[in-house]
Amino acid sequence: MAYLLTTQLHSLFSRLNPELFQKCFLSWIQSISCLNPGEVIALDGKTLRHFYDRGGNKKAIHMVSAWATSQRLVLGQVKVDKVK
Repeated sequence: MAYLLTTQLHSLFSRLNPELFQKCFLSWIQSISCLNPGEVIALDGKTLRHFYDRGGNKKAIHMVSAWATSQRLVLGQVKVDKVK
Protein backbone atom coordinates (compact mmCIF):
# COMPACT_ATOMS: atom_id res chain seq x y z
CA MET A 1 0.00 0.00 0.00
CA ALA A 2 2.78 2.45 0.92
CA TYR A 3 4.54 1.71 -2.37
CA LEU A 4 1.36 2.47 -4.32
CA LEU A 5 0.93 5.80 -2.53
CA THR A 6 4.58 6.70 -3.10
CA THR A 7 4.28 5.84 -6.79
CA GLN A 8 1.11 7.92 -7.15
CA LEU A 9 2.66 10.92 -5.39
CA HIS A 10 5.78 10.65 -7.55
CA SER A 11 3.59 10.57 -10.66
CA LEU A 12 1.64 13.62 -9.50
CA PHE A 13 4.64 15.73 -8.50
CA SER A 14 6.67 14.83 -11.59
CA ARG A 15 3.96 16.44 -13.74
CA LEU A 16 3.98 19.76 -11.89
CA ASN A 17 5.79 22.82 -13.20
CA PRO A 18 8.17 23.63 -10.29
CA GLU A 19 8.13 27.41 -10.82
CA LEU A 20 4.34 27.57 -11.09
CA PHE A 21 3.90 25.27 -8.08
CA GLN A 22 6.24 27.49 -6.03
CA LYS A 23 4.32 30.63 -7.03
CA CYS A 24 0.96 29.06 -6.14
CA PHE A 25 2.23 27.55 -2.90
CA LEU A 26 3.75 30.85 -1.73
CA SER A 27 0.52 32.66 -2.56
CA TRP A 28 -1.47 30.12 -0.55
CA ILE A 29 0.90 30.32 2.44
CA GLN A 30 0.72 34.12 2.40
CA SER A 31 -3.09 33.98 2.38
CA ILE A 32 -3.34 31.72 5.45
CA SER A 33 -0.56 33.15 7.56
CA CYS A 34 0.24 36.51 9.02
CA LEU A 35 3.20 37.58 11.07
CA ASN A 36 2.30 38.51 14.61
CA PRO A 37 3.94 41.46 16.37
CA GLY A 38 7.23 40.21 17.76
CA GLU A 39 7.17 37.12 15.54
CA VAL A 40 10.55 35.42 15.34
CA ILE A 41 11.68 34.12 11.97
CA ALA A 42 14.39 31.53 12.49
CA LEU A 43 16.91 30.82 9.74
CA ASP A 44 18.55 27.43 9.67
CA GLY A 45 21.23 26.07 7.38
CA LYS A 46 21.99 22.42 6.83
CA THR A 47 24.34 20.37 4.70
CA LEU A 48 22.74 17.15 3.52
CA ARG A 49 24.87 14.13 4.28
CA HIS A 50 25.93 11.61 1.64
CA PHE A 51 24.82 13.81 -1.26
CA TYR A 52 28.30 14.31 -2.60
CA ASP A 53 30.96 12.39 -4.48
CA ARG A 54 34.53 12.85 -3.24
CA GLY A 55 36.00 11.44 -6.43
CA GLY A 56 33.71 13.24 -8.85
CA ASN A 57 32.39 16.73 -9.28
CA LYS A 58 29.19 16.26 -7.29
CA LYS A 59 29.28 18.64 -4.32
CA ALA A 60 27.38 18.47 -1.04
CA ILE A 61 23.91 20.06 -1.01
CA HIS A 62 23.47 23.06 1.30
CA MET A 63 19.95 24.19 2.29
CA VAL A 64 18.67 27.27 4.13
CA SER A 65 15.19 27.32 5.70
CA ALA A 66 13.08 30.13 7.16
CA TRP A 67 10.74 29.12 10.00
CA ALA A 68 7.91 31.16 11.63
CA THR A 69 8.36 30.01 15.21
CA SER A 70 4.98 30.89 16.75
CA GLN A 71 3.05 29.47 13.80
CA ARG A 72 5.33 26.44 13.50
CA LEU A 73 5.41 26.95 9.76
CA VAL A 74 8.25 26.65 7.26
CA LEU A 75 8.10 29.83 5.19
CA GLY A 76 10.63 28.77 2.62
CA GLN A 77 13.58 26.57 1.84
CA VAL A 78 16.25 27.09 -0.81
CA LYS A 79 19.35 25.32 -2.00
CA VAL A 80 22.44 27.52 -1.82
CA ASP A 81 25.79 27.16 -3.58
CA LYS A 82 28.12 28.27 -0.81
CA VAL A 83 28.32 28.18 2.97
CA LYS A 84 29.96 31.04 4.83
